[in-house]
Amino acid sequence: MVLAIFAFFSLLAAAENPGRIALTPPLVKWKAEIEATEKTTIVLARVFTDSAHNELVLPADVEFRPMLKKLLQNEPFVAQFLQTHAMNVNIDTGYRPVSVVFLNMARASDWEGREEAVIAHEFGHIWLHVRGYPAPNLAGGLSCEALHAGDIVQHVLIREQMRNRRIDYLPFWTRTLETALNQMNKQTASASIGTDGCRRVSRLALWIDVSLGLSTKEWTRREEFLTALRRNSPELEAPARTIAGMLHGRNLNNREVYQKTLRSVLISVHQIKN
Repeated sequence: MVLAIFAFFSLLAAAENPGRIALTPPLVKWKAEIEATEKTTIVLARVFTDSAHNELVLPADVEFRPMLKKLLQNEPFVAQFLQTHAMNVNIDTGYRPVSVVFLNMARASDWEGREEAVIAHEFGHIWLHVRGYPAPNLAGGLSCEALHAGDIVQHVLIREQMRNRRIDYLPFWTRTLETALNQMNKQTASASIGTDGCRRVSRLALWIDVSLGLSTKEWTRREEFLTALRRNSPELEAPARTIAGMLHGRNLNNREVYQKTLRSVLISVHQIKN
């Protein structure tokens, strides 16, 4: 298990930063609504990196710690988690279902002052899960193509829900896009993502998110960002347009439409990855 990139926090840091996470009023309300369905209980956990031992560390006071610790030793999960600010996982504990929100504290500086937006996004995925809008579940377990195909479709509904709940997610999102744009502007067209299928579908998902979820009024560098994507990954422009077309104007709140669209997106993403 390789954790070198994000090894910013020590075991001592984990001990000094307990797992309890204070939620804002909109998050308290959303959490209560999700748990009122009696289909899951939400657990939040900060995950720190112990650089000395090259491992992920959970604070001692996190609920279901032994079970969650095993998950953080699963290499496919860790490979995906290290690329994110947060992830959610739905687990059957044997006597009650639990939905865990893991916060990647190695990247906490990215969301400084905007933790509400990070947690709200994960609540959105859990909210969809309990309402019967599942993410793809491929044979063989977690895969980057299933993860990103689910995100492409679910993010449309999550953004809608966060707007309705007056959760201000744009400042954090545009902050991360600024960083990504600055990185792309330092690259040349030849510095492509090549044969890395997971990086291709990750960039594809980002392309579609920005195309559908942001206006130039909301972020003045939107067109510059899309131009950088076309310059650095021209092979993704056609599939990005195709998939965005599958989503644009669709009533994804209709379960049948949601499921049909998700299947189509998953097929397209699988082709891109391979």
